[in-house]
Amino acid sequence: MPKVNLSRLVRDAIKERRHIVDRGYILILDENKVAKKTWTKKSVLKESKFGSLLYSYGIRVPVYFGIIYPDPRFIRSFFDMPIDHHYLVMQRINGRRFHDLDRTEKIDALEQYKNEVSRAARLGVTPENGFDISNCLYEEGKLYLIDFFHWKNSDSIGLEHFLSQLDLFYNNIRDSIKK
Repeated sequence: MPKVNLSRLVRDAIKERRHIVDRGYILILDENKVAKKTWTKKSVLKESKFGSLLYSYGIRVPVYFGIIYPDPRFIRSFFDMPIDHHYLVMQRINGRRFHDLDRTEKIDALEQYKNEVSRAARLGVTPENGFDISNCLYEEGKLYLIDFFHWKNSDSIGLEHFLSQLDLFYNNIRDSIKK
């Protein structure tokens, strides 16, 4: 299998303006890969670290292929656009957001969200900004967690409290869907 030049894929996508506007700034590289634009090295490394860790333990997240750093020759040129931000290259998930799902799918997605987040918490990784089911994509009956910049390492001391808060969140959302 030939080696893929991720930098070239990102440059081509920038030049051709292939991006998904409603999901932050996501470049469409090909049918299997996207690149998420991030503003700092810290943010791209943090997101890659948590996503890769969760993936390695079987939690449903996109596969991460690599990080593209800004082009040190940052010269704006119409014909050969440089890479001017950090990009996290990952598996393309053609899923839908939670608010776009029908009632049955929402209940299924919510159950999967609770299971995946609780598995991540048991590994010591939790969302630091509360529970945000909008940071998920639902594709063919499977829920994928995405967007790990607002996740953190956590200790086992607060695990039971976190899981009880997750149960409360789950029950409140599930009850509102069933009404």
